[in-house]
Amino acid sequence: MKKFHKAILFLLVSAEVIFVPGLNPEAETTPAIFSKAFFGFSFEKPKKLFVEKEVVATAYSPPLFPYKSPTFSGKPVSFGVVAVDPKVIPLGATVFLPQMFPGQKFLALDTGAKIKGNHIDVWLPTQEKALKWGRRKVKIRIIK
Repeated sequence: MKKFHKAILFLLVSAEVIFVPGLNPEAETTPAIFSKAFFGFSFEKPKKLFVEKEVVATAYSPPLFPYKSPTFSGKPVSFGVVAVDPKVIPLGATVFLPQMFPGQKFLALDTGAKIKGNHIDVWLPTQEKALKWGRRKVKIRIIK
């Protein structure tokens, strides 16, 4: 029986357990991550999954920017692409607009001459939708 208890104690002290959470744009932080320590477990402070910003959002569309025309990154434009100022939001970043498009993932793949600072430009498939969108202040989440 004593050998069994020693084996469990050894397993608890020497095991390393790391929880790697999935990417959830609605989650505020990651769960605490714990790993082996010499005499027990140590806990790391939860980390923020995203940065939240308030930005001005406008829209762009065909006919000036037809479906599949190239973005600044070289990838084709389509729904789910946003133009950003790369000094504020890095190109390639994942962006969520939870107030306007809950659960929809956008990629920062484009730039624009008038897109400066906290301003994003959302590609929409029709000019009517882009005009209806107008100019809005929205909160966005940028995944790190």
